[in-house]
Amino acid sequence: MNENDWSSFNPESLQRQAREQIGRGQYVEALATYEEWLGWAERHGGRQGRDLATCCRASVLQAMGRGEEIVMPMRQILMASPDPVNKHVAAYNVSLYYQDILDHEKGLFYARLALDHARRSEKPELMARSLNRLGNTLTAKSKFEDARDLYLEALEVLHKEDSLDRAFYLDNLGYCHTVLGATKSGFTAIFAGLRMLRRMRLPAGEPQMHLDLCYAYLEIDRLERAQYHGRIALQGAEELDNARMIKNCLYLLGDVAKLSGESRSAYAYFSRLQDEFYPDNGMIPHLLMTNDFRQMVNLRA
Repeated sequence: MNENDWSSFNPESLQRQAREQIGRGQYVEALATYEEWLGWAERHGGRQGRDLATCCRASVLQAMGRGEEIVMPMRQILMASPDPVNKHVAAYNVSLYYQDILDHEKGLFYARLALDHARRSEKPELMARSLNRLGNTLTAKSKFEDARDLYLEALEVLHKEDSLDRAFYLDNLGYCHTVLGATKSGFTAIFAGLRMLRRMRLPAGEPQMHLDLCYAYLEIDRLERAQYHGRIALQGAEELDNARMIKNCLYLLGDVAKLSGESRSAYAYFSRLQDEFYPDNGMIPHLLMTNDFRQMVNLRA
């Protein structure tokens, strides 16, 4: 973009465009959109605008698996910015990074910090996002009842009916309900989130919801339905190149096949699981074929 084009620049429009791209799983395109916004902010915006554009760009880098690049810039914004919105987004991004590298204690610390700054901003959407983020850290630590209550609070705080955030909160709530044995409530929440994504034509979140439905159907011994949703989840996870989701899909599909009496198919799923994620442990297929670990597995850990 040349200098003469900046006069008609609309950062709010670019923000909406980037969030839609993220919803479709178009992270490269979203990164380019945020970098365009950052370029404008560096020329024409104040410190607050530059910090917010930097934080939004960092959120995409985190989603692309480049979280190690964002920690230092986000900490600098946390220490120096006077704006609670930017402090919230910075803490939120760092919390995501630490959860992704399985440092749940640090993830919890920054999630609480994000919620503190969201409350200072008095913006309901940020408060809801922070409650969901805190719920995710507690889910990863298997504190499902506490997480469920936070997801319910997030849904109550968020005013928008159809939104990408609400769809994710519903899915997270549904997973907790299922783990806690309230499978009917789990199905209701997950399917509500899935329908919402489809109405908005934002398919990137669907694989996780299909994975959660696979797990829920497995819990009530509806093996054909579990297999159906598990296969859709695996295909979507592979398209997104989401290693953690692929790992969970392989485990659940192997369990479905084992319980269905399809031993050869089960062994194939468990062998792929071992080859791709546990190459030094050749006992994985045997252990999973002869033992039931599902009650010990947290798909969000």
